[in-house]
Amino acid sequence: MQGYDDEFTKNGSSSYSSYKSQITPRSTNVQRRSGGPSGIMTRMYQSYSTTGGSGGFNAGGLGAGISGLASIAGLGNFSGIPLRPNRGSSALVAVNETREREKRELCQLNDKFAQYVEKVRFLEAQNRKLQLELEALQNKAGQGSSKIKEMYEVEMNEAKKLIDDTTRDRAAAEVKARDAEKEAGRYRKRYEEILNSRETDRSAIDRLQQQIAENEAQINLFRRRLGDLEDEARRYKAETQRLASEIARLQNEIQNETFVKSSLDTEKMALEDELAMLKQMHEADLNELRSKTVVDVNLDPSHFFRNELAQAIRDIRNEFEALNDQQRADLHNRYMMSYNELILRHQKPDLDPIQSEQQRVQEEKLRTTLLTTRNEVAHMKARNEELNNRIRELQLHIDQERDEGGRVIQKRASEIEELRRKLEQLQKEYEEVTNMKTSLEKEINTYRELLEGTNNREGLKQIVDHVVEEARRMEAERAAGGGGSGVAGSISYSGGGGRSTTISRTFISSSGSGSSNAGISGLVTGGGRSSSSYGGAQGGSGGASYSQASSRREYTSTN
Repeated sequence: MQGYDDEFTKNGSSSYSSYKSQITPRSTNVQRRSGGPSGIMTRMYQSYSTTGGSGGFNAGGLGAGISGLASIAGLGNFSGIPLRPNRGSSALVAVNETREREKRELCQLNDKFAQYVEKVRFLEAQNRKLQLELEALQNKAGQGSSKIKEMYEVEMNEAKKLIDDTTRDRAAAEVKARDAEKEAGRYRKRYEEILNSRETDRSAIDRLQQQIAENEAQINLFRRRLGDLEDEARRYKAETQRLASEIARLQNEIQNETFVKSSLDTEKMALEDELAMLKQMHEADLNELRSKTVVDVNLDPSHFFRNELAQAIRDIRNEFEALNDQQRADLHNRYMMSYNELILRHQKPDLDPIQSEQQRVQEEKLRTTLLTTRNEVAHMKARNEELNNRIRELQLHIDQERDEGGRVIQKRASEIEELRRKLEQLQKEYEEVTNMKTSLEKEINTYRELLEGTNNREGLKQIVDHVVEEARRMEAERAAGGGGSGVAGSISYSGGGGRSTTISRTFISSSGSGSSNAGISGLVTGGGRSSSSYGGAQGGSGGASYSQASSRREYTSTN
């Protein structure tokens, strides 16, 4: 069983030993602890207590030992040390100091020798205990092997079932992972389609924006041309207003001259009427004077005075007519001068046919240009109104397209966000499935390592085979002799979020020819499944006794 014990002390162990001797009340505690590989922790606890016959060393033996130690130290010749000093008190003091020092050295050597003897007796007791344990194990060989075999068979069946369930779970997880990959591929394809449609919409929006920019540039060009035409129309309008004001001024002058002419004509007619009336009056006076002159031919003083009066009247009439003619001539000359001046002013081009023709052509051009400008202004106003209507329609269409594009972009963005969330969720699920797959693979590898073993330690299968082989060997050797021994062990597995496997051997005790077997129990817990446990007990008594309190080994693997 030494190999079996060595198997439980691999990959780090800790032990606790206690020995009590009746020679002196001394105890020795030994504790050893080390860590195993990463992810697996192994602990072993051992406690020993042994009782036996009384022992010790007597005074004779101690004295012999002390004498021997003294002879070794060169202090055994006490006859050479004088008891009385021959040279005074200083020699006596030196001798006393030497004796005290030698006593202290003897005490120290006695203590060391006692420790050596105690250690030798402890090792002898340990050897006897191990020999008794070996004999007990040899006598107990073969007992309980069937139960151990059944227990390990049950454990093996449970482990196989667990491996089968794990394999099925792994297959289901792989199927789920493949489905998740297919679903992720579909969502990725849908995401790429949405990205392509988004790029198409973006290119369409860019084309519309470019068209809007071209339309705005054309509108700005039309506005500049319209501004130039409006400036030209304003210039033509100002020129037309100037010409109209000039024409109005000329018309006013013509009307004024016409009024002056009509007034002068009226005055002329009045003067002509007055002249005719004066002529009639003068003719009447002349006729009256002629009649008077012809009738009275006598030299009559009255006739003389009458002739003088007629002569004076004629002189007055001549003067008046001369004055009237002068005034009429002056008035006529003044009127003719004004009339000629007006005629020269307004009809001067008539005097120059070339200038008149040029002026007429220029006036026709101006009139034609004015009409053309008015027509163009009206046409440009209509065109401007049409362009404004078209601009408003384009602006409405652009606003509608912008709103529609914003809604489409928002919708696409929401769809992209939704698909991104779904993709992230699928990626998380895929990672969980992958982690689950990895954890299942690690778990399966752990089970395989626990079952089949590794290079550093043996597996459950090798341990079971080894235990069965030892049990068979002990069963074969048990027929040769009696004795008693007891072995108790347990193997447990617990599954879940943290995986742990514990292999423990509870205790081995022996008492004389009788034996006690506390039992072997095994527990495998994982996924709601547990196996049975076995146990049995035998008892006996004997003269000599020793006990091994516990031996426990744990394998803990946390994923």
